[in-house]
Amino acid sequence: MKNWKTPVTVLFVAVCVLINCFGKAVADRFGLPLWLDSFGTVLSAYIMGPVCGAIVGFSANTIYSFFVPSSFIYGLTSIVIGISTGIAARRGWFENLFRVTSASVFVTFASVIVSVPLNYIFYSGNTGNRFGDGVIGYFMSQGVFEPLCYVVGEFYIDFLDKVITLLAVFCLIRIYRYRRKNKKKSEAAAAAVLVLLLLPVFTVTARADEAIDFDSYVQTVYSTENGLPCGEANDIAMTKDGILWIGTYAGLYRYNGSEFRLMNDYESVRNVNCLYVDDEGRLWIGTNDRGLAICINEEVVNVVDTQKGLPSDSIRSLVRSNDGLYYVGTSDSMQVIDLNGGLVMKNVIDEVKYSQCSSAGPDGYVAAVTSTGEAFLLKDGEVKERLTLTTEQEVYMSCCFDRDGSLYIGTSKGCIYKFVICNDKLIRKDEHRFNDISTIKSIVSDNKGGHYICADEGIGYMYSDGDFTKVNTGTFHNAIDHMLIDYQGNLWFTSTRLGLLRMTKASFSNLYKVAGLEEKVINSVCRWQDLLYVGTDSGLDIIDEKRNEHITNAITTEVADVRIRCVFADSRNDLWLCTFGKGLIKVTPDRDITYYDQIGSRARMIRELKSGEMVVSTDVGVSWINENGKVTETIPYGDDLGNASVLCLLELPDETVLAGTDGEGIAVIRDKKVVKVINREDGLSSGVILRLVNDGDEGVFVVTSNGLCYIDDQLNARSINNFPYYNNYDIEVFEDGRAFIPCSAGVYVAEREDLIEDKKDMLVELLDSKRGLMDSLTANAWNFRDENDNLYLSSDKGVYKLAVRSYHHTKSSYRMMVSA
Repeated sequence: MKNWKTPVTVLFVAVCVLINCFGKAVADRFGLPLWLDSFGTVLSAYIMGPVCGAIVGFSANTIYSFFVPSSFIYGLTSIVIGISTGIAARRGWFENLFRVTSASVFVTFASVIVSVPLNYIFYSGNTGNRFGDGVIGYFMSQGVFEPLCYVVGEFYIDFLDKVITLLAVFCLIRIYRYRRKNKKKSEAAAAAVLVLLLLPVFTVTARADEAIDFDSYVQTVYSTENGLPCGEANDIAMTKDGILWIGTYAGLYRYNGSEFRLMNDYESVRNVNCLYVDDEGRLWIGTNDRGLAICINEEVVNVVDTQKGLPSDSIRSLVRSNDGLYYVGTSDSMQVIDLNGGLVMKNVIDEVKYSQCSSAGPDGYVAAVTSTGEAFLLKDGEVKERLTLTTEQEVYMSCCFDRDGSLYIGTSKGCIYKFVICNDKLIRKDEHRFNDISTIKSIVSDNKGGHYICADEGIGYMYSDGDFTKVNTGTFHNAIDHMLIDYQGNLWFTSTRLGLLRMTKASFSNLYKVAGLEEKVINSVCRWQDLLYVGTDSGLDIIDEKRNEHITNAITTEVADVRIRCVFADSRNDLWLCTFGKGLIKVTPDRDITYYDQIGSRARMIRELKSGEMVVSTDVGVSWINENGKVTETIPYGDDLGNASVLCLLELPDETVLAGTDGEGIAVIRDKKVVKVINREDGLSSGVILRLVNDGDEGVFVVTSNGLCYIDDQLNARSINNFPYYNNYDIEVFEDGRAFIPCSAGVYVAEREDLIEDKKDMLVELLDSKRGLMDSLTANAWNFRDENDNLYLSSDKGVYKLAVRSYHHTKSSYRMMVSA
């Protein structure tokens, strides 16, 4: 280190502090039985001495306390770790494997001696790590002396953590010494070590859960106008057959994916406060004045009310613990029910009055929050702990256990407290306070470690690291009580004032909106040099899709305000622009520009042939351009080609070129001469040919102005009469056999074989505004398909991207139950 310059030293210390912080974040995020917050402390103590190690450790704890306040008090522990490591290093305890193992034991004892009193003073002896707290709870249950339990629990975590940390530093030292021995320049060796240190930093900085683009969801509100006559919803649940159940004051509604039906044949259910589905698939219906109804296979099999022992007929919450007990919160006390061996009213918990929210956690624990703002921890039908906020005018409102067993409790002031359970006690671990919401009515954990927050002021989402985002739901932003994620990933939210909101992940994404571009009519899309080149009615737009940025360059300036009908990149990496006004333009990879105004001022479309030639349709006719960029042949409009403009071109496997015209059918061109014309008399449904597309084999799909047609390898044409739509624009056929047909209604998805065979029972799926395609597609536009099977579609307001491989199939995914 003597040869290190000051900047290297400062960088090294900063990296050590960051490694401590990120290590701690990783351990917290994944709930590891480790701290991972002292690697930088140990390394700096070894290299720079005990004082520097202590400073690094304390600094890291101070920084991390901005995210987790409890970390600050354990800065004292980090100081001791730094000093004890520095002492061990000076005594030569890092010289071999045995000595470094001994050093880890020494550092562990020093850490335990400091941490246990801090645990006892601030956290009733608990470690704050669920593994260490589990050890404490186990030994206490065995009657072990209580202070010893706290020591053992802390030692359990510290020993493993310090052994791993010191061994990692020992290995890094060996690497450093090896590099120093084999290289004369010690600064180069130091730089190599710093690179090794930075790698884990950059690795863990990536967010464990990706940001959710809620703006890409399609929102549908169900109220009095479209299926939910009562216009309000109190709760929602989903049974194992995929059926959704919506509880309202007007009764119970059943939703099968297409329609709502009022279950008015349930005599005991006239209004619904809450719903719950247990592991066996039973639907529990909590009513406002008729007790609790239990349904199996959509039939009420039992009704539990005050006549059977309930404290009240008004049910406010219900949940089942993982030990099989049902906790039913009423407007009076909480009733515990056991179904083992028949329905048994086990006991009443009088302390829990008017439980408005409940959640089941691990080991039989249940949390409940009452209308008076108190929180309870329950187990075995008994109260284990009772919590009340001391903050003025703030009370507990809701609760939720997450997948790791942590308990989140929301308040009336937009705060969520995170607790861990230790020895039947709730230990507060974190606090998250939000400005955009206040009255938190419910919290729902997802499978990514995040939490949806339903509040009187709208909907929010809290990521696993505590970051918060407010979800823009338009006018659906009041009195949000509950939410549910169905088996297709749709989000459902209930409001006692506004009805029901469904948020469906859109199949499409609007690239113009993402890049911040103004709305335009799009005629063509193509990728060139890793950028999207978009032809519009008013020039060329370039989008850097990786950065979501709009790019301008000499090309965009050259064709500013020019109508661009087609953009095409050939195999030589030349870019071709078909314009109305400047004709055909070629741009080389070096940005050299060539104009082909000798073949017309209005170029419509261009394609590359297998020979390497380019064939282009202009207002003059059809022209061929060789690989050297010279026009070699032109078939003008006239007797052979006809007078109708050529709208599309396609090369067949035998190098025959088909030219689809605007009213005179398809011209068959061989050796650059028209040899045949296919028109309505030959089986086409129209003479206006919008698109010619290879079917993946020897045939050709034809998109006409009034339907789809098919041409076989003998050039015999016929209509596809059983496809349900007529105003189609294009067709894309993929290797898995699916065909995507853009049209004025959206994008239809069908099977290639069904189209070829013209099946009467043809199954199709429509992707439209319900799936995120909010604008109309452009007729006779040239779309783009990349190597990852993403479709870039031209619309009247921008470019839409459809990920064909991963879009959701709402019509081909089912759940069903078969009764025995």
